[in-house]
Amino acid sequence: MEMRKRRTAVPNMRIFFIFPNSWWMFIHLLIACLLFTCKNNGDDRTPFSFDSIKASKTRSPEFLKTSDGTNLAFYSFVPDSPSGFMLFFHGGGAHSTAGYQALANSIRHRMNIAVYLMDLRGHGRSGGPRGFVSHRARIYKDIDEMLLFLMGRHPKTPMILAGHSSGAGLALNYTSHGSFSLDYFLFLAPELGYKSGTARKERNSFAEAHTAVFILNAISGRRVCNACDAVTFKYPRQIRQQDPLLLDGISPEMAHALTPEQPEIQFSSIRRPILILVGEDDEMIDPASLRKYMNSLDDEIRSQSTLRVVPEATHLSILEGHSWIEKINLLSPATD
Repeated sequence: MEMRKRRTAVPNMRIFFIFPNSWWMFIHLLIACLLFTCKNNGDDRTPFSFDSIKASKTRSPEFLKTSDGTNLAFYSFVPDSPSGFMLFFHGGGAHSTAGYQALANSIRHRMNIAVYLMDLRGHGRSGGPRGFVSHRARIYKDIDEMLLFLMGRHPKTPMILAGHSSGAGLALNYTSHGSFSLDYFLFLAPELGYKSGTARKERNSFAEAHTAVFILNAISGRRVCNACDAVTFKYPRQIRQQDPLLLDGISPEMAHALTPEQPEIQFSSIRRPILILVGEDDEMIDPASLRKYMNSLDDEIRSQSTLRVVPEATHLSILEGHSWIEKINLLSPATD
């Protein structure tokens, strides 16, 4: 990309990003977004099968208005006298009704835990531009406000933070940036990011990161391409047609919120028990690679935590095969 000042001669191929003048700012923003916004119109090549996700009866959401006026959608699965409550985050580009409600219902009935599925802002039926957040700190603030609201519903009740895939990555990031201490963590098929070393060597990527967008956004101090798709998702066309709430992509700051910054260090800082569940046949994650994260836990916390590999389960079917629920009490020290 070649840019020249009007009034001074400059060498060819020299790149200028000049921000003091508002017109220059507008032009650079427009050009960058036109060049580097990456839209995914549906790719039938996907690393895993969606056949394991069965349709379930969808209930109506409730809404929490945040401090900036955005309505966050959430779905409640509450037993009569819950022994604790769980806030659960969906995976990348998804939403709470994309295969998670049957799992929440099972946890409610079999574990006597109140489960709340939360659509992140810009996802599902929550408000906000699709896939966008201006700064990752706003996502952590949303979680703070949702937890505070739920603590009002369930005072003096143990709190569990949970997530599937990159939703588990968000839960891990919250341990570094959130305001509240949790009592337990549940990570299902956790996607811990490109720094984690947990990806299967032979896997086909489901999410494609667009490096140019991240670079432009970073060097401009989020003034360029903050609303561009920095990560796009390979949901098959048929799945997109069936579920129009699935996202094409997410913005740079949303991607940062979902991607653990220093996963091993973050694990070592956790002071509450963790349960990690990953499918033996997970197409994305190498189950053995997660062992080092368990080993990074404090000795006492590690003795109360569990890494369980679920036989024959895949990245998505782990949401449907709930036999593991019968063997686990989330509010007691874990055993393996």
